[in-house]
Amino acid sequence: DVLENKREKHELIVLPRDGLTLGELNNIIRTHPFNGYPVVGSLDEMSIVGFVVRRDLELIFQQQTFRNVQANFDTP
Repeated sequence: DVLENKREKHELIVLPRDGLTLGELNNIIRTHPFNGYPVVGSLDEMSIVGFVVRRDLELIFQQQTFRNVQANFDTP
């Protein structure tokens, strides 16, 4: 109830602690430009185990590009 917007309902975007690929993560931050994302134990068990700031995720992707490291987007 706390996470529900009373005017309109939005899908809650969370990051599972395990099982997310770099490609999926990149897609999430490009599609849903929030300032941060809750990290949950799993999509089946939605207890919050942390929070990651969007800027930190973007910096990781920028550093990979700057270093010319070709990350495989299928990498967990």
